[in-house]
Amino acid sequence: MREGGVRHGLLRHEGGGFVVHVASSGALSAESPHVFLRLLPVLAWLLLAAVAFVTLAPIGFRPVSGFSPNLERFATFGLLGFVFALAYPRRVWLILAIVIASAVAFEALQLMAHGRHGRLLDLGVKIAGGVIGVGAGRLVRLAMGRPAR
Repeated sequence: MREGGVRHGLLRHEGGGFVVHVASSGALSAESPHVFLRLLPVLAWLLLAAVAFVTLAPIGFRPVSGFSPNLERFATFGLLGFVFALAYPRRVWLILAIVIASAVAFEALQLMAHGRHGRLLDLGVKIAGGVIGVGAGRLVRLAMGRPAR
């Protein structure tokens, strides 16, 4: 018995109901207030794939927000850096490398995509957004009481 309940594999019976629980294995636990943090790596990589598609697909597939393209680029890579920083708080240098290399690769690959163009200004905006996003993600992680180390 633990915390007034009886454990049954992944379930623990407490006061008339069952609660999902995985003990010291470090796996997901419905009781954890930060369960969503375990899903962030998947979200980060899916976001990178989505950015790659939108960046390299024909211009007709590019979503239009009504904001300036530079603001869109900055915000997109800011979000990318932010999510990666939350997902991998102990890998800041690797995250920065991934974000910067992605920006460089996408701009270079746009030179080969029909109807697309790669520009140094666009690259600078993407890198700036990504770096600021990584910094913001680290600050949020620290504010959550989960040290970035």
